[in-house]
Amino acid sequence: MTISVHGIATDAWSRIPNEIHQWKEKKKSRMELRVACRKMKYQKKMMNCWGDHQQQTPRSNRLRDAIEQQLLYRNQQWRPVRFKLKSSTKWAPGY
Repeated sequence: MTISVHGIATDAWSRIPNEIHQWKEKKKSRMELRVACRKMKYQKKMMNCWGDHQQQTPRSNRLRDAIEQQLLYRNQQWRPVRFKLKSSTKWAPGY
């Protein structure tokens, strides 16, 4: 019984690029999943902030306008306060 060393070596050598390619694909799909999760998290946060998660039932125009006015008022209240830095003359946002 003889062992074909050449066959084993060529099989192993031919598998290396394939394994590298699979590793890159796995890494790429993992990165895409992370990006998709971040996007979904951000969209959920924005929906909660603007009240879109409550718009399952149709609303009248008057109620929709009142909600928009209330959200605009809240948005104006939550603006960052501006303050002047001591070391420079530039204005920087502060919280």
